[in-house]
Amino acid sequence: ERYFYAYIDPKIKFIDKRNNVHKIYTRVYRQRNLEGLTNFWIFRVDYQFRHDFGKLVNLVVGVNNEHGMVKDGTLGTHQTDFGGGFIAAELNWKWLKINTGVREEFVRLDSAITPTIPVVRFGLNFEIRKYNNIRASFGQSFRVPSIAERFVTYKLGDINILPNYTIRPERGFTFELGYKRTIALKKWVGYWDAVAFWTEFKDMIEFKFNGRYPPAFQSQNV
Repeated sequence: ERYFYAYIDPKIKFIDKRNNVHKIYTRVYRQRNLEGLTNFWIFRVDYQFRHDFGKLVNLVVGVNNEHGMVKDGTLGTHQTDFGGGFIAAELNWKWLKINTGVREEFVRLDSAITPTIPVVRFGLNFEIRKYNNIRASFGQSFRVPSIAERFVTYKLGDINILPNYTIRPERGFTFELGYKRTIALKKWVGYWDAVAFWTEFKDMIEFKFNGRYPPAFQSQNV
């Protein structure tokens, strides 16, 4: 198969009179199969605003959206919007650093809008004494199934790839707790680091074999 790809990424960054930073990132993306089997267009815009409250706190706010148009022999014809907004802040005070943020997604596939939940993150780094740091973080995740996971219909010999119209979004979280010891010896600097992670997923999506004949594969929540 032969494909044609093209994209353009206009970007703007400017600083206003109050030293606020504005960033606008955009993308136009084109993908086409030269045999006429697939035809993709993606239009993306991402805006971010940053304001610093001295050296103590910085605040970042952003919104984005990605509009896609898909025409594919195995997926069908669809239009999508993946967007959202977020706010994040970071505090730096002596031996303490804290960062936190929240994001809300917007997902539309054709005429269906997927209900989403806000996801949050929080982290801190605490220097208990010189060269000794304790850190902790917590972050949530949320992922809507892709077009392929929902709609792909394909046959390879005796093997069928089946769609799953009722597949649910993934969600989960990760927690981390760690300790870092930096060692300075003359001109040499090294460190050792110990960390524990805990991660959980709900409705995690996997590509599974049905174990029957004729054989078939399908994306499923596990």
